[in-house]
Amino acid sequence: MKKIKKLLLLFILIIPFIVKADMGAPLLDPYEVEVVKEEIDYYEWKNLDKEVSSGTIPKGTTLTTYYTTYNNGEEYLEVEYDKKNVYIKSSDVVAKGELGVKSNAVESTEPAGKIRLEQKVEVRKGPSNAYDVVGTLPAGDYEYTYFLIDPPYIYVESNKIKGWVYKYEEGLSEKALDIIFPLDYKTSCGVVKSGTIFKDNWYKRNGDESGYKVNLELDGCEFEYNTLSGDAAYFYEEYKIFEAKEDLYLNLYPGEPEQTYIEEGEEFTVLSYPFFYKKTDYYYIEYDGENYWLQVDDLYESAEYKKDVKQKDKKKDKDKDKDKKKDKDEDDDEDEDENEIDTSTIVIACVITGISVALATIIIIILINKKRDKKKNETDNK
Repeated sequence: MKKIKKLLLLFILIIPFIVKADMGAPLLDPYEVEVVKEEIDYYEWKNLDKEVSSGTIPKGTTLTTYYTTYNNGEEYLEVEYDKKNVYIKSSDVVAKGELGVKSNAVESTEPAGKIRLEQKVEVRKGPSNAYDVVGTLPAGDYEYTYFLIDPPYIYVESNKIKGWVYKYEEGLSEKALDIIFPLDYKTSCGVVKSGTIFKDNWYKRNGDESGYKVNLELDGCEFEYNTLSGDAAYFYEEYKIFEAKEDLYLNLYPGEPEQTYIEEGEEFTVLSYPFFYKKTDYYYIEYDGENYWLQVDDLYESAEYKKDVKQKDKKKDKDKDKDKKKDKDEDDDEDEDENEIDTSTIVIACVITGISVALATIIIIILINKKRDKKKNETDNK
């Protein structure tokens, strides 16, 4: 039962890292292309890397492509020809008909991601060089609706231009997730202190398919960080709310002694993907307004998943909590002021009462003395 629970939690916590939850990454249906040159070379897989031709295909031949691959910066399409699967250059053919994207690809109601262009790029009708260019995008930031994992293209809409851009285009950067360094990290710009968070990060791909590097700034100095190195943890785009089924012990930093604990029945928020340190995985979490690190195994065994919450919604909740606290503090201040007013009133009343009593006493004494003097005078006259 515990193994099943771990698998379910693993699905909830890890899968969004592989495929973003609501972008509906579509798969490409097979589509037809036509040879437009007199004849083109085709390549068997074993000869593709060396670009040694395995034969030719004549002009006018219609082929069905199932797969796209890349070799030495060139885009190749896998097609069936002469009863075998071979590879042709996408630049040697043109696509026939409309783009074939599977019908179960649902466009996101929100932007799936962002790209930044340092120079203009071509936008194509479909996700391949075999498709016609429909326009160009100038340098700038753009949101994309959805993307293809294979081939690696993203679908962009900007003004009147709608089409596909190659994900690893020269000068293209993709918005990266926020990251946190759990421990001190040495860089060319100095030491990044543990707990430091970097936001608004961009993958500087620049034509490199393995480009998962971001440029970060520390005290005005820029350094390059490879997000695949494992020295930092990614933040979720949607945080995960859990409830503790028993007391959960927390670390202020990974590997350090336990600092505090979450009481059974209390809710907490998982903010990041796992961070691996000394044979143990940790999650960065928020509990009772403070941040800690929680061991992954403890989460799997002693907590129950409740729901997802978007970062912006979590921020709104925080702001609401701050407003409530502010209102409470203001109410407390008003109560204190009222108490101060009540105390002052009491003091003044006491003083007035005291003075009144004193005056009354003096008057009574004077009257008594007058009465005594009168009696004495009457006695003396007799």
